[in-house]
Amino acid sequence: MSRLGQQVERVERVVRSWKPGESVARHLSDHFSCHRNMGARDRRECRAWVYAWIRLGRSLEDLPFAKRLAVATYLTTPEPYPALEALLNSELSDIELPSLQSSVEEKTNAVARSFPGFSLEKIFPGSSRISSGLDRAAFLSGLFLPPELWIRVRTKYREQVIQELTDRSIPFSVDPILPNAIRLPNRTSIDDLEASRKHLLEVQDRSSQATAEFFQPKSGETWWDACAGSGGKSLLLLDQEPGLHLTVSDRRPSILKNLKERFGLAKLKPDELVVCDLTQPETDWPEQMFDVILADVPCSGSGTWTRKPEGLFTEVDEAFFQRFRSLQQKIVKNLSSRIKPGGRLIYLTCSVFSAENEEMLSWVEQETNLKLQQYRYFEGAAYRADTLFGASFLN
Repeated sequence: MSRLGQQVERVERVVRSWKPGESVARHLSDHFSCHRNMGARDRRECRAWVYAWIRLGRSLEDLPFAKRLAVATYLTTPEPYPALEALLNSELSDIELPSLQSSVEEKTNAVARSFPGFSLEKIFPGSSRISSGLDRAAFLSGLFLPPELWIRVRTKYREQVIQELTDRSIPFSVDPILPNAIRLPNRTSIDDLEASRKHLLEVQDRSSQATAEFFQPKSGETWWDACAGSGGKSLLLLDQEPGLHLTVSDRRPSILKNLKERFGLAKLKPDELVVCDLTQPETDWPEQMFDVILADVPCSGSGTWTRKPEGLFTEVDEAFFQRFRSLQQKIVKNLSSRIKPGGRLIYLTCSVFSAENEEMLSWVEQETNLKLQQYRYFEGAAYRADTLFGASFLN
């Protein structure tokens, strides 16, 4: 069997053994662990082709595997290389297609002409519920552009980090709007950088960094990062204003244990780390009232499905939206009672669905004492980043 045939067969085995809902990255890692004889090039191609196949979601499922794989790799790859050219010549030579370097719009239009069952809307589940506040075409086209690696440099070390990246000949670009946000090619290894070892930088998506425009912290204020997760926004907040009093919570003890380590490595210290369930008011909650509560609430994660394309196999129906909406409403309602008069709630999601975003705004004003100040989407398509939503309310 030719090398191309072996690679297609390998990719098919990986894809067929993957179950929707399972992490693609973890599935690939497990596969590579079981096949240690694979060379670096084979692993690189296999990973790229598996992700490409999954980025088609449930579109073109009737095509033979190799032809569907060829369409997927054509749409997701901007530059030719021998194995890809062999695959395209084998499966798509009878179709007139623009070059790989063409825009995603040109390529998707050409694929749609050749394969009538193809459309961007069919790839993204629940596409009819995507917010009208987003550039829908840009967002959907971005599904075929794997995200870049974004880092946030701690302000006083910015020039030092830039100098090390330059000295190491690592391609990078500094964001023109967010001066501490630096963009690196996807899968760039930064672990051996001195700046990384000294924790002068954090891996943080550009859109996540951009939400800081809502923060505007002042020294002496009391803040509660109520759904801290991995803690990127807490770290950003303390970098912005070391003089504030920060409480951090999550319902998962393991998450807070990891976050405590991250704070220690960055030489930052929140006032309190609390394990609590935000759906159960007053149960193990922090005792005080707060000037600002940051609520990065549980959500569909649909704004991250470019980075985690396994989400494209999610079953999106009304029950799906109701499950998240009920949880979000319960959390916001409970948190609203712990905001000082004149204080703020910052509501964040990584969703593109209006049901979790704009539709929540009127509910919050109707069911609490909070009044909307501002809201916006942090669109990531142009930056090869996630898409997030944020809103600020005043008590």
